Formats: sequence, C-alpha cells, structure tokens
Amino acid sequence: MAVGDLVTEEWGFEYRGFAFGGTSDLLIAPGMTGLWDTPEVRSSDQPKFRRHGLFAGDDYMGSREIIIPIEITGIDTATWTAHLDAMKQAFAVDPERDTIEDALVFKVPGVAGGGTRLVYCRPRGLSAPIDQAWFYNIPVVTARFVATSPFILDATATTVTSPILAGTSSGATWPFTWPLSWGILSPTTFTTTNSGTRRAEWTATITGPVVNPQVVHIDQSKSITLGYTLNTGDTLVIDSETRTATLNGVSNLYGHLTSRQWFTIAAGSNTMSFRATSGSGTLSLVYRNTWA
Repeated sequence: MAVGDLVTEEWGFEYRGFAFGGTSDLLIAPGMTGLWDTPEVRSSDQPKFRRHGLFAGDDYMGSREIIIPIEITGIDTATWTAHLDAMKQAFAVDPERDTIEDALVFKVPGVAGGGTRLVYCRPRGLSAPIDQAWFYNIPVVTARFVATSPFILDATATTVTSPILAGTSSGATWPFTWPLSWGILSPTTFTTTNSGTRRAEWTATITGPVVNPQVVHIDQSKSITLGYTLNTGDTLVIDSETRTATLNGVSNLYGHLTSRQWFTIAAGSNTMSFRATSGSGTLSLVYRNTWA
C-alpha cells in the first residue's frame, strides 16, 4: 500500500500507516492549527542606529507546527484501547528515525485547494487529560507535529519527460527538386504546470548517452549545465532542493556543473528545455504542486 492510500475522504489523515479522521472512530476535533496558517517568519530586518525603525531585510518562512486534536472513541473499551495504543506507536518520538520526516497525508476542505496533500514532518508529542471524557472513552488527544519545511505538497507527484530538444530544422536544400520539401521544425521547449500557489522544487533524472546535458528554465533565463559525458546506462540525478548532482547514485558531480543558476517551478505555466551538445538521452522531471 502506497503512502496516502488510507486517505479516502474529507478530513481524513494518515501518518506512518496509521489512519485517523474522516468518519472513523478517531474524529478530528475543533481547534486544529498549522495547516491553513502561515508558518513562522524569519526576518532579517536590522535596527537603524540612533533612529526610529528598521532597515528592511529578506523574510523567509521557518518551520511549520501542526496541532491536531483527535477525539478517540470505540465500539467497546478493547477497541478504544487498541486505537490509543496504535496512535501512540505511530506517533512515537524515535531517535533512530527522527532525522527522517515522514509524510502526514490529509484532505481538509479549504487547505491547499482541498485535495489530497502532504507535509513531511516529525511527531513532537501527544497530550490528553485523564478526566471525565477519558472515563467515558471519548477523550480528545492532541497530537503535535513539526515540519522543517513550511510547504504543503500535492500527494501525487507530476512527471514530465523530454528528449534532447536541439531546436534545429532540416530546412530546404539547393537546387530545388520537385516535389519540394520544406523540412520539419523540431520542438525546442516543453511545459511544466504547477497547480499550487508557491514555487516548487524539482528532481531531474537524465539518462545517457548525452554530452554536456543542460536543463533550462526559459521564462527565468536560468540553467543547470553539466560539463560531463554520460555513457549509455548512466543516470544523473539533479535535485534543486538539496542542490546536488549525483551520477549512478554514488558519484558527486557537483564540481562538474558549469552553470549553477538554480531555479524553481513557478506557480502556473513554465516554459523549459532539455539541451545537450550531442546524444540521445532523455530527461525525466519530477515535482509536486506546492502551497504554503
């Protein structure tokens, strides 16, 4: 079962294979925060010396904290107890895996277009008072998650593939002979569409053979160019978020990048191209529609 398959209805959630929300015994209670909200802002404004005000600096979003109150019920005490145990296991703080952020998948009306989305995050605690509601097996347990990235992503990735786009024309040759052939104009670009509202990171997988591959964002006049020859069977992965270039899953080719004009895929339509000096390799570009 793939990540997110357990989210089948509005208000449904999934984390580490544990489903909650929707119309299940584990209902989303009022008071959830952190999904629709704007994440905390890191500002680089600087105070003016002996003057009122600040010098304006860049603003960046920081981490995203998500608080989810969950009302836990059950047809009987044994079922209710099993729900509590399963939640505590799924949301456990585990130092052996807590450098890894797992996907919290959800479908909440009004959040990121209301579709099935995800946030990569780690659990940071569960809390619930043992009170009258607990006694009657209807407590509200509050789950807390923290995501180092502020972005909300589409649960389904988008993949665009392209051959090398030389953009050349075979043209007509002299002397003319009948019937005339005016040649064929090869396409020089392809289009990616980000249906979210924020810029999306991407991963490009390039397969050889190809000499000096180049991924170009035409609209932004930026490119990532590798001064290197990929042989048949070679695979190069370029990651815009980590800003890495890796050959066959092992070799670091960052030093071979002759152009490092890193770019993202803007919201809406983007005109791009895959170019090279020569070769017959292909490009596979993967990204997710992105919100914040």
